[in-house]
Amino acid sequence: MIWGIAIVLYLFLAGLGAGAYAVTVLIAHRTPDAPKTLRAGRILVPAVVGVGLILLMVDARAGMLNPLRFLYLVSNASSVMSWGVVILSAFMVVSLAGLVLDLAKRRVPVWLEAVGLAAALATAAYTGVLLGVVETFPLWHTPILPVLFVVSAAGTGIAAVALVGTCVADERRGVRQMLARTRIALPAVELVLVLLLLTTTQGGPVGDATVQSLLAGRYATVFWVGLVTVGLAFPLAANVADLRRGNGVPGGLMVVAELGVLVGGFLLRYLVVCAALPLS
Repeated sequence: MIWGIAIVLYLFLAGLGAGAYAVTVLIAHRTPDAPKTLRAGRILVPAVVGVGLILLMVDARAGMLNPLRFLYLVSNASSVMSWGVVILSAFMVVSLAGLVLDLAKRRVPVWLEAVGLAAALATAAYTGVLLGVVETFPLWHTPILPVLFVVSAAGTGIAAVALVGTCVADERRGVRQMLARTRIALPAVELVLVLLLLTTTQGGPVGDATVQSLLAGRYATVFWVGLVTVGLAFPLAANVADLRRGNGVPGGLMVVAELGVLVGGFLLRYLVVCAALPLS
């Protein structure tokens, strides 16, 4: 493993922030009766993205310990990680601008939301590209990974905004109704993408050993119980039941389902980073 838990959290938080931003824009235009949820979402985005940037600085041994190292990382145009820092920093600025306007009770202009959505999509996709450029790891070097991370980012963003909406006010039902079918489709699509990632992983014996470690080896319990069951299957079943019953599923169960989505989003990145084996 060439990266540690700090990078796993960085990838997770960056994706979550990107997905949460997209959801807040949707809420702003489709659910105007949820102002507290909207504001909580706008606070959440720069908060998680900021923590992700700090984790990246810590992993790079930068910050107060070695600020010149981080400046080099940002200025190194040949590094994909440098692109990510620039994208994430721009995304941070845009999300903060939207939050300031919201706190000042001013409408966020459409052009700023459009820039933010572009930055959010770039952030979510970049987290997969960052790994994909490392050709020596068969599990990473695939075009499926950025797509998988974008879908996962959308799911975790929806779950996070719904959770903070539950905490600030009883406005969650309107948001749930608006996103009901999306919240069913995302885990289903993510399951398919995970399957495609595993079945298309190349690299001969190394690629096979990587997939084996996920399906039946060292990481099998985390994969099957944590990612597949808790992170994907349970939220999918809960949202299907919620849609069929007309939002009749107990609120506590839906909160658990949303927490499951967040757990699954983190474990996806943990498994992708930690279980990947390099070519010799």
